[in-house]
Amino acid sequence: TQLNLKTETEEELAGSYREITVGKSTGTFVDISNDTETILGLIVSVNETMWIFKYRAPNATTKQTGDSFREFVEGLEVADSGQ
Repeated sequence: TQLNLKTETEEELAGSYREITVGKSTGTFVDISNDTETILGLIVSVNETMWIFKYRAPNATTKQTGDSFREFVEGLEVADSGQ
């Protein structure tokens, strides 16, 4: 609802997310947009803690800097808490 998107079916949303590996965990990378804005995000559970990384910007800005966010989340390393 943050981007005021129309309700989409699961099939329509399927192209908006993909699994990525973060350390020893698997997360979901999300890329959704409307006519003016984009939200990129990563949702990942590490050591029983849910982490959410979010990037929201105008589409023009995302075209220039969105790859940097993707590289950031794909390069995350998670330290073992020892628990």
